[in-house]
Amino acid sequence: MNGEGTLKINDPPEIIKGNWVNGKLQGIGRRQLINEQELYEGEWVDGKLNGKGKLTSKNEWYEGFFKNNLEHGKGLKVYTNGNKYRGMWSEGLPDGHGVFTWGDGGEY
Repeated sequence: MNGEGTLKINDPPEIIKGNWVNGKLQGIGRRQLINEQELYEGEWVDGKLNGKGKLTSKNEWYEGFFKNNLEHGKGLKVYTNGNKYRGMWSEGLPDGHGVFTWGDGGEY
């Protein structure tokens, strides 16, 4: 598949929309996982979350940079309980300089 288009998958239910190059998303795109109540909108490289984007799920949301489908670089993650972490990420985990803020306003 090449060009702008939408792919709908039934099992598990998923909708992927964006620019396709050789069957993989490239550039700006959107993926919605229906059962997991998850939505990603942002940059893709070679079919993976790479670059700037926002990933929202029922328990948290993250806005920042991704590399190979994981949080990587500067970003902000906010949890439904009000806790949040703003700072650097490496391979999906907080890493390096950052600030964790509890829902009550306390910081670490």
